[in-house]
Amino acid sequence: MTSNCLFEDAWWLDLTAPGSWAAAEVPGADGLPAARWPYMVTTVAGMTAVCMPELTQTLGPWLTSPSGKPSNALGAEHRALDSLLDQLPEHDFFLQSFHHSRWNWLPMHWRGFKATARVTYVFDEVPQPDQIWSGMVQRLRTSIRKAESALRVRTGTVEEFLRLHLTTFERQSMELPWSVATVRDVVTGAVAQGHGRVLVAEDEEGIARTASVAVWDSRTMYSVLAGSDDVGRQRRGMPLVIWQSVRLAAELGIAYDFEGTMLPQVEWLPRALGASQRPYLQLWRSNGGIEAHALPGELPPETFLRLRSAETNRVTS
Repeated sequence: MTSNCLFEDAWWLDLTAPGSWAAAEVPGADGLPAARWPYMVTTVAGMTAVCMPELTQTLGPWLTSPSGKPSNALGAEHRALDSLLDQLPEHDFFLQSFHHSRWNWLPMHWRGFKATARVTYVFDEVPQPDQIWSGMVQRLRTSIRKAESALRVRTGTVEEFLRLHLTTFERQSMELPWSVATVRDVVTGAVAQGHGRVLVAEDEEGIARTASVAVWDSRTMYSVLAGSDDVGRQRRGMPLVIWQSVRLAAELGIAYDFEGTMLPQVEWLPRALGASQRPYLQLWRSNGGIEAHALPGELPPETFLRLRSAETNRVTS
């Protein structure tokens, strides 16, 4: 594989950034890529940005495993990263989060990039449901049991998910940060390719009350999107569908990534399940243009994401 995760694979990028992505590559001695760096190019507030597509947790450089002495291997890695950097298109702003296995960003630092650490929660190994169940916080175990008495989990439809996803944002008086069309296309495409599933928790009348979307490859499953109405929240539907998606990963024999949320109201769930923290890097570089649009206290990545979300809502409204 020439990727760290599914978000760097062509099938995912074709769904999330059709016609807007490319990849820098360094060929190996065998003619196959020895290093690869996918990226998306877009325009925000009149500025050219190299970034990640919406609904994409991480993107960034992939390199073959180093061989030989550590000093030689690291030097080869630096040269490969330099070559990839040379191939990135000209831009006013850069923003990507790297897979948690990628921590060498010195060549980027030397070229003016800045970085901060973010956190995701993972089950690095194939989840063992019995061990997770016995090890999770008692309050969560009780919530799941109560949910099981009032809701039933089944495979759902994209439209069922979209209704609940939109309801979640409306309840918080927030605009959807991505277009409904993008969500529909991505979820539909992932399901059609056998790389995704919508899980819903339905009530006794068969009405979906909570839903989550999981996508996966041969290595890892990711919880990418979720939504719930008031009934689903009251009946603890979200812990139930997430628990079922973890069990699905166990059936498929792959790891599980909760996809990087750092919101306190969401972070408690993977922690209560017993998942492990994994830090990962968020890198950005600016020529100063994005800072002109910043709100007080905003970092450049936050400004960029706010502007992009606003433009998405303007286009789709």
